[in-house]
Amino acid sequence: MNKTEFLLNNLFYGLENLNTGFDTETIYYFSESEFQTVIDRAEKSGVKI
Repeated sequence: MNKTEFLLNNLFYGLENLNTGFDTETIYYFSESEFQTVIDRAEKSGVKI
């Protein structure tokens, strides 16, 4: 599993990517509340941000 697959499957699932094409497609943007979800999931997964 590469880095992008890991992020999509473990941290970003169920969240809305707010990048509508204004940036590179591999960069994901989230609302403030959804970003908190990413941080919480990262912490549980042992990922350092």
